[in-house]
Amino acid sequence: MFGLGSACGALWRMREWVFVSLLVFALNLVLSGVAGAEPLRVLLVGYSGELLSYLNDEVAPAFYEEYGIEVEITAAGWGDRTDRILLGEASGMPFDVVTTGSHSPTSEGGRGILLSLDRYIDEWDKKDLFPPAVWKGLQFRNQTYAVPMDNDNRAMAWNKGLFAESGLDPNEPPGSWDELLTAVRALTRVDAQGEVVQRGVWLASDTTGALQDFLWFLAQRGVDPIDYESYVSFFNRPEAFHTLSYLDEIMTATLWDAPGPNGPGGFVERAVAMTRHQPVHFRSIALNYPELLEEYGLFSPRYLPHTAPVSLGFTNGLGITASSRRPDDAWKFITFLHRDDILRKIEELGSFISGRIDVAYDRIAEVPALQYWYDSFMHMQLHEIPVSGIHATVGGWITAVYRKEMDPGAALENAHRFIETGLREFRQEVGLEP
Repeated sequence: MFGLGSACGALWRMREWVFVSLLVFALNLVLSGVAGAEPLRVLLVGYSGELLSYLNDEVAPAFYEEYGIEVEITAAGWGDRTDRILLGEASGMPFDVVTTGSHSPTSEGGRGILLSLDRYIDEWDKKDLFPPAVWKGLQFRNQTYAVPMDNDNRAMAWNKGLFAESGLDPNEPPGSWDELLTAVRALTRVDAQGEVVQRGVWLASDTTGALQDFLWFLAQRGVDPIDYESYVSFFNRPEAFHTLSYLDEIMTATLWDAPGPNGPGGFVERAVAMTRHQPVHFRSIALNYPELLEEYGLFSPRYLPHTAPVSLGFTNGLGITASSRRPDDAWKFITFLHRDDILRKIEELGSFISGRIDVAYDRIAEVPALQYWYDSFMHMQLHEIPVSGIHATVGGWITAVYRKEMDPGAALENAHRFIETGLREFRQEVGLEP
């Protein structure tokens, strides 16, 4: 998944040499007429081979048959997505439709890289089939820059059987931070040699995941990481200190730095009782370990029993580049993918959750356990921080806390200064006052 702030201003500026080096080529290409009748160019990111085959072999031909428009699909990863877009721009053959990530409305919509789609969406008959929270994650300054395609939210998977074996209620997941910490301690076990044989929970140990987990738990405290009106950091607030201190307790209780089972792999082996899950993990269990569905549960953690549960949202969509010469055709293709039969197949093959309520009902009827995911989807919050390098830098300070190399206060003070500097740059680039 492409995460927070990964394609912000510094990244775009750092790669502007691409435009210069290919400018002559682009001009020659256009002048020679090679860029004449082009197909609609579509850049899809993070789509499986099976899904890409379906789109190329069945959907694109059906679109051509109906509209007479050829579609050229290019597959990319999140790591080279930005380079692909820049190369298309520089060569005079921009992509028309691109996969967007959670960063895109602010980092790309705000900088004029993506086209506002409101004039299309306002007339779309499927607009109201998505919950308002989904559209909110695709907007910046009241402009919508993408159509939902995959809500890749994170929630906490738990094994009901392991809870029962440890004397915990197998019918109720932890309902507060205190209950979660108590469960982690009860579920984490070591053998006679002191090696971890079962972990109570596995949260991310890499810098990107550590930052995402921090934002997830900070949201449970009822605090945004930044002010989304003025774009200033909230990493210096007491709730941030409380959140990181609590996560440090969780990581200590689960013996996260000791060898042993971890992650989704440990979960399917019944050696990890709780772990952060995405829809793709559920699909893997349903296909490869169906027996685990009897013990499978999913919940959105909450700070206190009376506060709101939270799942961490990442809304990937489809946007139209501002440089597209065929935005109307691009919109036709996006809405074509949202035809009922096509979208259901896309969700099935890609482990996607588009957010469309009508499709959700159909899928739950086929796979009842999917209800867990749609329940967590209703608690989804999205938090994007448009600061380049935030994962490695701030995530690095968070993991340093877990390794006992830095105290939470020092880590958050460093993070606040770093983020404030990046947000100041962002405000200047998009014309916001500090």
